[in-house]
Amino acid sequence: MSGPTLSIIVPTAGRPTLARTLESFAGQLLPGDECIVVGDTFDGPLPETEAICRDYPFVRYLTHADSAHFWGHPQYEAGQRAARGDWLLGNDDDDVFTPDAFDAIRSAIAALPAPCPLLFRFRSYWGTTFWDTPGLLAQARIGGHCLVQPNIPGKVGQRNVEGRYRYESDYDQITDCVGRWHPVPPVWVDAVISVARPA
Repeated sequence: MSGPTLSIIVPTAGRPTLARTLESFAGQLLPGDECIVVGDTFDGPLPETEAICRDYPFVRYLTHADSAHFWGHPQYEAGQRAARGDWLLGNDDDDVFTPDAFDAIRSAIAALPAPCPLLFRFRSYWGTTFWDTPGLLAQARIGGHCLVQPNIPGKVGQRNVEGRYRYESDYDQITDCVGRWHPVPPVWVDAVISVARPA
């Protein structure tokens, strides 16, 4: 194994599109990389999700049942806590990574003089590509799909800022991560790595 390892975190509510999400990056992983799928089991087990995960040997399936359906944010944080990779990133269970996403991520990491947060781009389901202005950290102008962060204790951005979750908690995670790294700025990378809800 050579180079930094990646932990991909995918919270799921049990959507069958999870298989498409996993398939989108299955061929892009290197030895040491992992995917952590975290099921929202507040309403009970997700046997169909477990069956999908068994088809992918790089997946660790975990469950996280508390906090009653906060858009996958508690599940995402449970995945972060369990992650073993050097870098953390994620996607939703109805979105996909682009075919060259992981090459772009590895190239950006290799170009860094020292670890710091990376902010890539993603295409929303209504066709807008975020971020649209490098350097602009503004809600609704960037999303959780953009963040690739070093897995360093005390530096990992959290979604439950101020002890609460909200729909925009993925944005809160980005600002929390950037704040933890201050005065080291994030690096903005002009490469789309994720597509939300592809047709």
